[in-house]
Amino acid sequence: MLSLPVLIPGYASHTWLSADGEIFSLDGREVALRLRDTQALVCHGPAAARRLHVAVDRFVDVLSLFAFVRPARWCVPTPRGLADALGLPAPQDREAAALILLDACQMLIRELAGQRAGTTPGTHTAHVDQRTLDQLWLAQRIGWFFAEPCLQVLGATQGAPTGTASPLSSLSALKVWRHLPKWEETAPPGKPGNAPVHEAEAEAILSTALAENTEDRPEQRAYARGVVAAFAPAKADQAPALVLAEAGTGVGKTLGYLAPAFAWRHKNQGPIWLSTYTRNLQRQLDQELDRMYPNPALKEQKVVIRKGRENYLCLMNMEESVTGIAQTLGHVGGAHIEGRTDRKTEKTAVNHADKTDKDADKDEKNRTKIGTGPHTRAKDTLGLILMARWAAASRAGELVGGDCPGWLRELAGIRLSQNLAVRRGECWHGACPHYGTCFAEKMARKAPHAEVVVANHAFVMTQTLLSGDMEQTPPTHFVFDEGHHLFDAADSAYAVCLSGLETRDLRRWILGAERSSPTPFTGRARGLRKRLEDLANTDVELSDLLHQVERAAQILPARDWRDRLTKQVPKGPVEEFLMTVAAQVYARTNPGEQKAAFSLEAQVHPLAEDVRPAASYLADAIQTLLKPLSNLARLIEQRLEDADSDEADADPTLTFAADQRRRLGGIANSIHQRALKPLEFYISMLNELDSQTSDTPDIPDTRDEFVDWFEVTRADARDVDVAYYRKFIDPTEPFMGLLAAQSQGALITSATLTDQTGVAEVDWDSAESLTGTRHLPEPPTRLSLASPYDYAAQSRVFVVTDLDRAKPGQAANAMAKLFLTAGGGGLGLFTSIQRLRAAYQAIAPKLEAKDIPLLAQHVDAMDVTTLIDIFRSETQTCLLGTDALRDGVDVPGSALRLLVFDRMPWPRPTLAHRARRAHFGPRIYDDRLTRFRLRQAFGRLIRQREDRGAFIMLDSRLPTRLEGAFPDGVAVERLSLRETLAALSEFYGSGSL
Repeated sequence: MLSLPVLIPGYASHTWLSADGEIFSLDGREVALRLRDTQALVCHGPAAARRLHVAVDRFVDVLSLFAFVRPARWCVPTPRGLADALGLPAPQDREAAALILLDACQMLIRELAGQRAGTTPGTHTAHVDQRTLDQLWLAQRIGWFFAEPCLQVLGATQGAPTGTASPLSSLSALKVWRHLPKWEETAPPGKPGNAPVHEAEAEAILSTALAENTEDRPEQRAYARGVVAAFAPAKADQAPALVLAEAGTGVGKTLGYLAPAFAWRHKNQGPIWLSTYTRNLQRQLDQELDRMYPNPALKEQKVVIRKGRENYLCLMNMEESVTGIAQTLGHVGGAHIEGRTDRKTEKTAVNHADKTDKDADKDEKNRTKIGTGPHTRAKDTLGLILMARWAAASRAGELVGGDCPGWLRELAGIRLSQNLAVRRGECWHGACPHYGTCFAEKMARKAPHAEVVVANHAFVMTQTLLSGDMEQTPPTHFVFDEGHHLFDAADSAYAVCLSGLETRDLRRWILGAERSSPTPFTGRARGLRKRLEDLANTDVELSDLLHQVERAAQILPARDWRDRLTKQVPKGPVEEFLMTVAAQVYARTNPGEQKAAFSLEAQVHPLAEDVRPAASYLADAIQTLLKPLSNLARLIEQRLEDADSDEADADPTLTFAADQRRRLGGIANSIHQRALKPLEFYISMLNELDSQTSDTPDIPDTRDEFVDWFEVTRADARDVDVAYYRKFIDPTEPFMGLLAAQSQGALITSATLTDQTGVAEVDWDSAESLTGTRHLPEPPTRLSLASPYDYAAQSRVFVVTDLDRAKPGQAANAMAKLFLTAGGGGLGLFTSIQRLRAAYQAIAPKLEAKDIPLLAQHVDAMDVTTLIDIFRSETQTCLLGTDALRDGVDVPGSALRLLVFDRMPWPRPTLAHRARRAHFGPRIYDDRLTRFRLRQAFGRLIRQREDRGAFIMLDSRLPTRLEGAFPDGVAVERLSLRETLAALSEFYGSGSL
């Protein structure tokens, strides 16, 4: 059925299965030569294109077929992951992997035929209907390789739109919003009760949740009893009942806190709010809730995952994307999405092996730029087809996390998937034609009636506590899992950033798209006028205010602001101020820092001579924008009040429909949150700068609770933003104030809450400082349960003492030897992206020679979740990463059996860090952060009783005072590399891995 060669990419050599069944091992140059005349079947085409430095259209991607046949279904994007998802035998080598791809294609095509016959039931599998056929005919028109075989097995080659028909005739198949179920208005639920939870009630629910074959852990039962106190009613002085609970890995804290939470829910009929920091834990929580809701339909009804609206598919943006494709589809002609390339690309691919790494990176960057040719239009069309199928089957429409795999967004195109999300503050609410089927609105409507709401720390801190977005029933009790991240989450949530990117985004929010002739996907930006169009057409006063706002918004940066700053030709007060800020930063950093990849910082005071007048000019300009925006918000609120007055009964023009009221209320609220609050902060900060004159004594950058600084943000050694920052020195203080004012109880829990100095009171004080509970009028209840694992028997810790940290190549060579000794399953953590990339180049060929794959964050360009999914399923694979892989990663079993740090993870000495060192105590603060990082990393190793793993530090500078980061009974062995390799080999040989 499929006469294509199959390619399994490696690093230096690649496996090629010809259409005639011959197996070849080829280098990159030979693969590029073959791809000049044919396409190849691969699994995860974007990753293969990056690995081989060839155009992605040279590949036919089996994942596109998987996404079409099994929309909203999860699959690890590897041959092994595909085999596992389809129930095929796992491939043991590359040759078997190549055959698996062929088998998978045929199996998926047959499955599609079975769906039409109604023989493939499944929660997320849609039966073949006319929409599916239309989608296939459209995919055939743009040259999708699998369209023809799919149509053949469906017997649908007859009746397809012909060449004389409009290419738009099948686009209705992309209009998924026509077929999505609508949410319905319901009465608000009642206020929850205040009945306390008893330990016996929590234990009873825990026993029910545990399956018969599940291990009964005494620690878990003790934990469930201990955290019951967090679900007590508020005290007489309104201080919330708060519990700090540290539970070591293996205690089973998730079910441990779900048990009393459900007991509270059953007694009081209120929603349970669970807050996490990482998407990985959100997914784990979703899976754990299967125990509480074994019926998937009931779970879908009772469990809601809340995120900001920008995380969901926006149906209005999708409609505009379909319209944009409709405007250009006629130009695609016979171009094949996976069959078009040009000679320049071919020549680049063939000669790539002879280029330097620097040139290779440049070529790859150029190739990944978004174009506007036939291939790009066809790729966007296929992307919309796949996203439409996903949206029709999705549980919640989450573009990030949920049932939308990271590889699907990459397959559809990052640009397209980003354009399908709504930007912050741009939602039309009730004015949107798809309001009744909106995914984000549906989740918001379900939340007050749900039994469990899973959110993240940022959502709770901003949209729930700060802005008061609690729907109709304010939550009274919260569970904050990953509580050790509350400081970082609050630090981000309550920071103020006056920057080019922020102010440019604000201009776009106010004015919308400003291009004279929008191209596909650019018309999605809708300004305030568009969102208030119906009211502005009839309300002269409101229309006049909108004109004033639009005129005043011209002070904000327009397109190409970065280029103007680089050329020293600023336009408007914001750009003039940012140019002076950048000049001060560069003047106060040395040339060595300026060549580095990371961002540059400078103290605000003393101000450079030209910053103060620029700040004064900008403060005045922002005030001219703030005034009409404030008046506009007040006028909208007044119109809503008028609609509730007695006069409205006699004058129908004063009344609003229910959806209009919601929309106008939402717009007024968004003006406050999205514009007025930040603008007021900007004016305050700028006025402080303006107050410094030549006669004014130096003003410290750290005052009371804030720290200020200037920053030039950089990425890949180039400037991407200029900012004036203000952060709380202790951001948990405002968070805890809001939590105390708006909740009755909360549980803050983690495996790493306390410090490990050896002094219990000091360690608990650090936990209260980390979470902010020290700001409460009464101390929280403390609970600590150690891990049940035998770390002394299951793990080893080594510090390699004979490497020269001034020579990064030595660390890379050592890491390669350690990975080889472990036989794979290694996670290498770096404190520098540059060192990570250099190490990857040195390690990958050595591992490939032993058939051990190597993945790398910032190299493979996959999202972190996809990298972890591959690492978890491919037990011989090794992975390199940075901070994002140090915490929140759950890889049980032998897939992770070795963890290696290239250097000590000391905190980066930023200006904000310096201020916090002074506040919390220099050595205490640095040691605490570093111990936490070591503890969190070590916690990745042992996830179950059978796991065995080794932790290795390639930096001899690990102080003995930080050895408390490792569990009791685990000795830190300081050895040479040779001795470490021998000990590691003995350790792995002494147990089953």
